[in-house]
This record gives sequence, C-alpha cells and structure tokens, in this order.
Amino acid sequence: QGLAIGDEVGNGILLERPGDGLDAPPPLYVFGSGPGAYQRIPIFQPRMDPILQALIGVRPFTISSASQFRADGPPCLDSAEWAEDYNEVKSLGASNSLTRTAAQTQLAISYTENAMNYYTRIFRNVSAAQGLSLEDNARLFAMLSLAQADSFIAIFDSKYHFNFWRPYTAIHAGDTDGSSLTDPDTSWTPLAVTPPHPEYPAAHGVQSGTVAEILRTFFGTKRITIAFTPVVPGYTAGEITHHSTDDMIEEVIKGRIFGGMHYRTSGRHGAIIGRKV
Repeated sequence: QGLAIGDEVGNGILLERPGDGLDAPPPLYVFGSGPGAYQRIPIFQPRMDPILQALIGVRPFTISSASQFRADGPPCLDSAEWAEDYNEVKSLGASNSLTRTAAQTQLAISYTENAMNYYTRIFRNVSAAQGLSLEDNARLFAMLSLAQADSFIAIFDSKYHFNFWRPYTAIHAGDTDGSSLTDPDTSWTPLAVTPPHPEYPAAHGVQSGTVAEILRTFFGTKRITIAFTPVVPGYTAGEITHHSTDDMIEEVIKGRIFGGMHYRTSGRHGAIIGRKV
C-alpha cells in the first residue's frame, strides 16, 4: 500500500511538471570584466562554465516566480560595508590565514558539503528528536523539500542577475574597486574551493534561512536542537550542534566566510530570501 501511494504521488507530480523548464538548455553565459563583475577563478575553474544557470528559468512550486524575492543587491564598492566584507574574508578566509582559529577552520571545511545533502540529514534528526508522527513527518518533509527547491530557484535568479565577483577576484584586484580601504593581494587564495557561479547572494545562506523559517513555523519556536555530522571527502568532521535556528544561520554564514568563498552581506541577504520563500 505504501508503494502504491508513492507511485500515485510521484506520477501526480510528474503530470504537473512537464515543460517546467528544468530540461531547457541554459542561456549562453558571457563572463564580465572589471570591478564587481563575476569572473572565472583560474585556480579552480580554468575550463568550467558557470553552473546551475538553467534554474532561473524553472517554474517554482510554491512562489509566483524566480524573481519574486530577488535580493536588494550587493554593497556599493565605495561603501564602508563593502570594505568591511572585503577585509573580513581577506583575513579569515585565506588559505594561509593567521587570524582564523582551528575551530573556525573546522567550521569552514564542514560547510563545504552540499547544503541539500546535510539538510536532508538534519530533517531526519530533528524529526526523530521530536518524535513526530507519520502524518506530521509527511507534512514537515513536504514543506522543507518544496521550500528548498523554490529557494534554490530564487537564489540563482539573484546570483545571475547581479553577477557579483568572488573574493578571489576582488582581492586580486582590490586596487580597482575605487575604495582606499581594500588593499589588493595578488597571491591570495581561499581556504576552500570556490563554487563555479556568481557570489551574491550566498546559496548556503538562502538554504539556511529557508530551513530555519520552516522549522520555526512548524514547531512554533526557534529553540530547536539541530545536529548533524558533515560528510566531506578526505576530512573527518565532528558533529555540529545548534540550539536555535538563528544560531544555525549565523554559523553557516561564518563558515562560508572562513572558507574564503563569500562575504558576510551575501550570507545575510541570502538568509532573507530563504525566510521570504
């Protein structure tokens, strides 16, 4: 009976989704140039085109359009906010950082795992800890999965709309952004591999904001224990435990800064999109 219900639901979803855009070829991407523009990262992406661009054309499940909650935009390059973001990731996210602690390095590596993977484990852990019924599990997992799918569509709409540069590019060209507070370092490399798509906003941030809001709404509180063990090839990670949804979001934002992949503003703006979705 369970298999029969699964077949019925799966076929129903497939009947509703033909022509949803998932199979459409992505538009041709042309890299930008100059201050603020996303550019290929030569040490990680010498021949790789940006990925997941096709998501911006996928019909969402629950929101009206991919651009419904488009981000406000990254900081202006002559702003104090930009200089703070730049210098924070330059110091804490460098592969040879002298300011990042061992615990921060562990957090950075832990959050290099694909967010979709570890959040699936978190869903199960939270469910087991809360002792949910079969019916409540079905509802919670549906809410989380659909919201995650739509937040991913939304975040890549913003990413490819703004096409903002990654820390590697910005820090190598810090003398071109018009700010006197961003000294360049042409030898700078990030701790972790930079994903091949534009920087702003942070995808891990939007996924965290989405999951946090669903859990807060479902359980009626932010005070939820969220625990999981990251799975990172070649690295033995310890369990990560958060005692509130706000703590989870903040730790994810920090982890992506410590890895040298994102700026703080991008993580915060990503979490805002996630909450709205």
